[in-house]
Amino acid sequence: MSEIKTSYYDIDLNGHVTARRYIDWMMDTFEVEFHQNNFPKIVSINYLNEIWPGEIIQITRNIAGEKTYIFEGINKIRNTIAFRGKIGF
Repeated sequence: MSEIKTSYYDIDLNGHVTARRYIDWMMDTFEVEFHQNNFPKIVSINYLNEIWPGEIIQITRNIAGEKTYIFEGINKIRNTIAFRGKIGF
């Protein structure tokens, strides 16, 4: 589990978090050594609620199968699920 506070560099021209940052946040839950030996084959994201500047997002990661992980991003400020994701290696 990790927590992210959104910053200026996470935000797009519309004022909310860019799609790429969700992937970065999920990938950041793994150690560097894991990335050295594994490459993502499939990535999916279900955007449920927009994330705005300054909000705190708690990211959880669980194993869904062999080298497949599911994620949930919870907006701690609004107490809502911001997104769900899946990465298969």
